[in-house]
Amino acid sequence: MATAYYELYRGSSIGMALTDSLDELITSGAITPQLAMKVLQQFDKSLADSLVKHVKTKTTLKGHLKTYRLCDDVWTFHHQKSQFQDGIQRKCAMREDQDCGM
Repeated sequence: MATAYYELYRGSSIGMALTDSLDELITSGAITPQLAMKVLQQFDKSLADSLVKHVKTKTTLKGHLKTYRLCDDVWTFHHQKSQFQDGIQRKCAMREDQDCGM
């Protein structure tokens, strides 16, 4: 069964830089849009695989859960007055998090 990879990290600074670079290459005619899409798909796969393999940090979240939902195998949590703890305690007023169940 093929693993689904999500496009969540394309909005990160490295994902945006990659997208901008690919757009410039497409505009200059150096690559085709199809090749750019393959590069982005490989980016999604590589980043997800790397996070699973290398990140072993456990995070605890305490706060008030406002809403939650599951859509397309992606959990979305809206919470407020939350505290994250992964060795360092952090507080936030309101936040939305997503979990793709990877």
